[in-house]
Amino acid sequence: MNASVVSADLPTLRRMVNRLTPDELLSTLLAWSDLGLLPGPLAELLDSEENLEETVYGPKRRFVNLVLLAYKGIGFTPLQIAHLDIKHASRAEGTRNWQTLRLVRENDVMGQIRHDEAKIEKSISACVAAYYEHHCYAAHFGNTIWVRLAIYEGIRKNDVPATASTIFLVYILHSNYLLYTKYKPEYEAVIMEALQRTFKAKGIEPHSLAGKGHAPLIELLTQKDAQGPYSKYRLGQVDINPLIHPSKKRMEGELSRLWLCYVQPKEPIVPEDAMVIDERENAVDEQFGRNSLPALPYVDYAASFPLYHRDMRESETTPLSIRVRIEGPNVIDGLRSLLAAGLAVPPLPNFLAELHSTAINSFRDGDLSAPQPGAETPVPPQE
Repeated sequence: MNASVVSADLPTLRRMVNRLTPDELLSTLLAWSDLGLLPGPLAELLDSEENLEETVYGPKRRFVNLVLLAYKGIGFTPLQIAHLDIKHASRAEGTRNWQTLRLVRENDVMGQIRHDEAKIEKSISACVAAYYEHHCYAAHFGNTIWVRLAIYEGIRKNDVPATASTIFLVYILHSNYLLYTKYKPEYEAVIMEALQRTFKAKGIEPHSLAGKGHAPLIELLTQKDAQGPYSKYRLGQVDINPLIHPSKKRMEGELSRLWLCYVQPKEPIVPEDAMVIDERENAVDEQFGRNSLPALPYVDYAASFPLYHRDMRESETTPLSIRVRIEGPNVIDGLRSLLAAGLAVPPLPNFLAELHSTAINSFRDGDLSAPQPGAETPVPPQE
């Protein structure tokens, strides 16, 4: 067996194969077939349509065992390991903490960059090769290019690198933004140099946006002008057909009867004015729009308030600093629901109402353009 080939008997490798769906595993095998990396038994399986359908859509455990058994004694190359890993990472949400970088480039540089994953892979690999033994692989998924960089530090090439030594980079095409997963601090200088050379950037700045799902972060970064109240201008996104004649309004008494709600079974009925509910819904639509918004998992807000008493001199006044973190499955939807329930009074401050268009996790004193101290290295909430 080749010194850089990973044994199919490793439990880590079984987990990497097992976490793919049957369809993902089948597409991976077809890619390996095109590269000439498929052993005979699996090549025969792909040629038999009847057996293939029975295997892929049968018990998943049997399919996984068949793949691992076919590679027993042959092993998996680092390229195949990268295929398995990046296929899962590009589909799975909530398995990694993602942070954001912003590329500082000249205006005319964007058109000079060829978005070729092979060239991006070669450029990053050439920069890292001077410092570490590694394997680099890049793949194109939709409007993004994914890069998996596995650094073999302290381990042999015939082993699977640890999570801390496997870095994922996601470049959003035709933009100045990159997503990346957490890596060891000693890798930072090498990775920043590789990215700066590859994407022809004058510099790289941390951007105050982080989360556990890459898809919402990409949507927040690329569709800033298509969120919130501007979403009503997105084609195919509005549920109301303007050509349909609106129905006649119901009588006010009938509406008030429809909006009766029970607080508790044995307590008096508490009516709520339908007009108030309509006003709340209109306020929500004006600030957040009607479409679902990307999930923002947390928001940090820092502020300083003047602390002053009449017995204090002006030179003795000291600011009172506070820091608030709002967490949840989707902070923006949470703010929208507060308005709809009447727990918040519209209009919300701009730094809360415009979270969907600014694409940041932290701000100070309501200034969305000035990140708070500590925002240079955004840290996702700990589990």
